[in-house]
Amino acid sequence: MPQLDIVAYVGQYVWALTVLLLLFSLIVVGILPKLQEQLGLRVWAEENLIGGEEAKELKDVSESKEGLIEIFRSLCN
Repeated sequence: MPQLDIVAYVGQYVWALTVLLLLFSLIVVGILPKLQEQLGLRVWAEENLIGGEEAKELKDVSESKEGLIEIFRSLCN
């Protein structure tokens, strides 16, 4: 019976481990650094534009929002 053949499982394990290793590498190398950069920019923007003295000097809240939009727009380009 081919379902119970142990040799067939070895190939499946190798392919499964290969695919999982590639997926893990993609996440660690590609996705996590971008998320970390976004979170760092968000913290910086909250500290410097929203909670700092510059935000108190601004008369209009929309001006600070435009600054945040420009930061994230520059990141995407």
